[in-house]
Amino acid sequence: MRLRLPSLKRSAISVTAVAVIALVTLGIAALLGITLEPSLTGGQTTTEPAGNILLYGNRDRLAICVQASGFEAGQASAVETQAKLSVEAALIDVAQHPAWAGWPILSEGLSPVVDIGCTAGPALYGERTVPDDPRSPPNTFGREVIEVSYYRVFLFLLPADEIRQLTDGSLRARVRLSAEERVCDPHYCTFATTGLYLAPEDLANPEFLLDALEKAIGLEAPY
Repeated sequence: MRLRLPSLKRSAISVTAVAVIALVTLGIAALLGITLEPSLTGGQTTTEPAGNILLYGNRDRLAICVQASGFEAGQASAVETQAKLSVEAALIDVAQHPAWAGWPILSEGLSPVVDIGCTAGPALYGERTVPDDPRSPPNTFGREVIEVSYYRVFLFLLPADEIRQLTDGSLRARVRLSAEERVCDPHYCTFATTGLYLAPEDLANPEFLLDALEKAIGLEAPY
């Protein structure tokens, strides 16, 4: 399903919003307290940086994938269907964020898409790292990839008890974020894709879901 979001008039963006967008473009990893180190493989991505909020040039629109993990097959399908519907509805409100209009690829480009099924599983189950910034949660470096996913955000649905274990029970949206993909050259790695980790119960909280999506997309800083 392709979403048709309302056209928004280009408006002036506050200095704060501009600063947030600039930080996201440079890489959300620093905001999450993740120190990205040189590549272990020395591989180079075949996808070029885009210089916009979608980060890489193979992304022609905002695309979000949703995937359930840790549920029985029948339950997983129901959770994913509900997540897709909830995110599609929430994106109508996300598009009202002042920073949305500042990015033509969002406000004037192709409509966002929400798909069921991500190209990889949750990176948060990978190697954990200790953040440099004590305000940030323990996180992951993300998977090192050669080809960046089409999806700007991987939204993973986990059982509520698993979410509580991963986040120490926090309801703050920033704690639900993870670096999912990074691309590297022999000297440096950069953040490419955001992971957002939610429980099915979170889908019933419109304010929390809106806040979480704004942070995951990069319209708001994670803090």
